[in-house]
Amino acid sequence: LDRIGTFNDLDTKQHVIALIDPEMCINCGKCYMTCNDTGYQAISFDPETHLPQVNENSCTGCTLCYSVCPIIECIKMVPRDGLYTPKRGIDLGEDWKPRLPDIQLKHKK
Repeated sequence: LDRIGTFNDLDTKQHVIALIDPEMCINCGKCYMTCNDTGYQAISFDPETHLPQVNENSCTGCTLCYSVCPIIECIKMVPRDGLYTPKRGIDLGEDWKPRLPDIQLKHKK
C-alpha cells in the first residue's frame, strides 16, 4: 500500500511513450488493435516489415499496448522529450478561457 497516494502526489510533468523492440516483436498485432480500438491510433504497421511503429506525437503513454503485449519487455515505456500536447479538435487560441457555470464561480469566492 506504500504506492497508493492522492492525485496531488503525482508528477503531472512526467510523461512516457511506448518504445517497441523490433527484435522481440512477434507481429501479433495486439498493440496495434488495442491502440486503435481505444481511439489513440498511435501505432501503425510498416508496410514492408510488418513491424509496429509508434507515432510519438500521438502516443499518450496510456500503457495499454504494454499491458496486452504477450512478450515481456518487448514494449517499454520511456520518458517523452517534452510534454504531451493533446489533439482536441480546433485550436481555441492562447487567450481562450473556459466558461464556468455560475455555481462553480460562487464556490470559488
